[in-house]
Amino acid sequence: MESHTEAKISPFLDGLTAGTTRNVLTRTKNKKIENRPDNIGILKHLKWLYVRNCCCLGKLPVDIVQLESLERLVLSATMIKDLPCSICMLKHLKLLKLDDCALLEKLPEDIGLLECLEELDITHIGTSHLPQSIFRLKCLLITAPPELLQFCNFPSEIETRTWYQPPL
Repeated sequence: MESHTEAKISPFLDGLTAGTTRNVLTRTKNKKIENRPDNIGILKHLKWLYVRNCCCLGKLPVDIVQLESLERLVLSATMIKDLPCSICMLKHLKLLKLDDCALLEKLPEDIGLLECLEELDITHIGTSHLPQSIFRLKCLLITAPPELLQFCNFPSEIETRTWYQPPL
């Protein structure tokens, strides 16, 4: 039987794989998802949200901040153009994967508010600079192309890993 919560966001949940604890939602390789559910915030206890290869997904809802327990957010290979500023209020977020989001032009200026962030993957995104606030984060691993990292003087608490494209 479908719960009241699932019924409200059922168009988005179609094709989602729910983890056994119901704290994980995964959506992969779906070309039909163009809009995001505006009421995703009702999943307050969701810990992991994986949205990969959804080539029509171009926007996240502002109320993503209501996912108070979210620890891992994977938006790999989506058509996200910008992240809502509210994403910076996800106090428990440890992992943010934005790899292959080629249309993503910038990271939120207040990304440094994500005090628990441990890993940020920004390979193959459309930005050419990092917000200043990112330098406030401690124990962060950033995976990015070398041209994005080369002119940044990161403090020792921030580890960087470059991604090289293999020669053709």
